[in-house]
Amino acid sequence: MKKIFKMLGAFCLAFLAFCFAACSYSDNPVTNIYSDATQEESLAFVSEALPILAPKERLTGSMSARFYKGDSYVPYVGLRHYLTSCMKYSVVSESYSKGDYRYVIQDPDAAAKRYVIVVNKDSDTIFMPTFGDFQSMDPIEVVGFLKLVKTYTGEKAKTFDLAKYGFCVYGGIDDVYIPLFVLSNVFSMINYERYFYNGKAVYFTGTDEDYYDKDSGYASFYKSPWYTDSAGNLMERPKELISLSYNTLRFIHENLYGRSGYYGFADDGSGCPVKEKVAATDPLDFEQMLLQNAGDIRSLLLSSSYIDYIAGLDMLYNRVYGDAHSSFTAKQDYVSQAYIAEKYGPQNWFSNKYALLIVRMQRYPEGRDEKKKTAPSGASYIGKSSSGSVTPAFEVIDSNKTAIIRFDKFEYKEAFWKSYYASPRPGSPNPDPSAGGISIPDDTVGIFYKSFYALENTPAYSSVKNVVIDLSCNPGGDTAALHYALCFLLDPKDAATLYYDFFTGGKKVETGPADINLDGKINDDDKKKNYNFVVLTSNVTFSCGNSFANICWDNGIKIAGIRSVGGSCVVRYACTADGFPFQYSGCMRGSHKADWSNSEDGAPVEKSLTLDQMYDNTALANAVNELFPAP
Repeated sequence: MKKIFKMLGAFCLAFLAFCFAACSYSDNPVTNIYSDATQEESLAFVSEALPILAPKERLTGSMSARFYKGDSYVPYVGLRHYLTSCMKYSVVSESYSKGDYRYVIQDPDAAAKRYVIVVNKDSDTIFMPTFGDFQSMDPIEVVGFLKLVKTYTGEKAKTFDLAKYGFCVYGGIDDVYIPLFVLSNVFSMINYERYFYNGKAVYFTGTDEDYYDKDSGYASFYKSPWYTDSAGNLMERPKELISLSYNTLRFIHENLYGRSGYYGFADDGSGCPVKEKVAATDPLDFEQMLLQNAGDIRSLLLSSSYIDYIAGLDMLYNRVYGDAHSSFTAKQDYVSQAYIAEKYGPQNWFSNKYALLIVRMQRYPEGRDEKKKTAPSGASYIGKSSSGSVTPAFEVIDSNKTAIIRFDKFEYKEAFWKSYYASPRPGSPNPDPSAGGISIPDDTVGIFYKSFYALENTPAYSSVKNVVIDLSCNPGGDTAALHYALCFLLDPKDAATLYYDFFTGGKKVETGPADINLDGKINDDDKKKNYNFVVLTSNVTFSCGNSFANICWDNGIKIAGIRSVGGSCVVRYACTADGFPFQYSGCMRGSHKADWSNSEDGAPVEKSLTLDQMYDNTALANAVNELFPAP
């Protein structure tokens, strides 16, 4: 690891400052214009090229960082360097004036869209006039079958006051330097990429499949001198990292955590929130929230013991937040759930919502499959559910009057659909999914396409009038798959997800047409289907499942079963100052079309059904006929 100690003389500084003040220079594609002289705010720093490690060779190389004033725990990274070299964004211009470093970022998906970031070295602040819209760069990767249009309106500016949390910003002659963990947490909202420092190297991770467990190539992460001795035994936490990491949790809660409409300590016992308790908690800062509701967890987070600290992180996300999106995932290599339960009490494992979801997600598919073993014969099948369950994804019941489409996760097989749309399409609509050479997979896209292809091309199904979309075992998944499925039920303008930004007041809408007939084109031939739709939900229907049900309810589609269980916020990924990864509910939360209210409470049910009734075809058919009586 090469180190260069920066000790510039007064003459050199004056000369460089003169150069910046007197002229502009081009460092393609960035145009740098300085209206007055920059200078190094502090010369007491060491520069290092920190190696970057990543699984599956996703990213290699090094990150240029500075360590100021002998502090070896906080790498400072230049903002422009981070955006261009690490995040691969384009900084189209930058300027400096009176302590402000101003950067203009170009949206990689829309060259005409620009975003401004202003960092002030004197006040230690990051100002973003369109922070919420900047988050809309968060890519939903769509491959051919969907065209999304994103709009964002009504937001207020956002200022991150780093000084409030004891974090510093240093002005440099070439860039403005910010702690790496701050950059990682603020900008991970765009594409889920984070960079963690463990005292030896920077570790890169994207979505949750790349978490730092010993089976994913991150064994070296745990050998950090911050955590373990040469024998691999946990040591005491460095005192410098205790307050730093605690203040990082404060920063995230007070600037990025979306107040999802739920807290574990505000659970009513069924996985639903006590609204009055949530409303009383939302305005509290991090300290107040813990002191009023979880003082024991606060003590663990400030402990010098790594075991206590890791247990505290686990309980913070599973008991305090407890929204079933927030979770701490790196504990398994240090401390087991059983140990936490034994030492701190079983009530500290999970919030009710999280615990109930775990139990229900194990029980419900099994219950449905058990019912299917005794179902009347004569059902027709296409494939299996996306969860791998033996339950068919499609069947027709009630003397061919009602079809059921069951799938247990919103997903699409990215490699298949990229190949499908990269190949020359014949241009003819509605290709036969059983034709040779196609082999459409049983993901959400395939299940919906094949199910409606069967309905429209099988003479025996010409009498089908009703279609049940069974989300009773669906805890969520990918929003692109959600949008595609919605377009079978709703016009594109109505097949929209709505998000309200808790911090800026902005309103984000994502809508767009889909290639319903899989002819390789999105046009007026792609129309919604004309059936009587019923969406079947349960208290397992979560996240994208909950969003799908709420969007349908907002547009007049009937809901049957048990009320869905929330998960309205978009998931975000973060890290502590000492390098531990977690995820949480971000500030973009799902909303209802009428008034932009939070959809955390689930979709109202028009026809209540028990679990047994939902999985009994006769009872389900009776419920559908009650909702849509024959003329």
